[in-house]
Amino acid sequence: MKFLILSALWLMLISCGHHNDVRPGASGVHRVMVRAEEKETCEQEAIRQANHYCDEYEKNAAFVSESTKYSGDVDEDTYKQGKVLSRVVKAAGSGAFIYGGKRERNAGGIGTLGGVAVDSGLGKGYTSEMSFRCQ
Repeated sequence: MKFLILSALWLMLISCGHHNDVRPGASGVHRVMVRAEEKETCEQEAIRQANHYCDEYEKNAAFVSESTKYSGDVDEDTYKQGKVLSRVVKAAGSGAFIYGGKRERNAGGIGTLGGVAVDSGLGKGYTSEMSFRCQ
């Protein structure tokens, strides 16, 4: 019985969470604004959420306007370099952890954490805002 209740709650949470960033508009023009680490990922997520929103009404999203821009705290080149650096540090740390001895495992764990710290410090640098209608 507990399993059925938990499963039902889980399904309710999943069904509601696919377009959290959509803001319905009174005039039929809706807006979605998404932040992400990469420009392409940001745009794809905004489109996905708009499509999911319209799917609930058995309609398709027709985009009225689209805008994606860099919105990070540091300049865009520094942001991109930091993201690359964090990937390199994470990869090196993971490799040392997997293939190394006890000392390398400790260093690998620290390297991976360092990459995560750099990555989270940079945050999500891109914002995509789209207006759409469901047709």
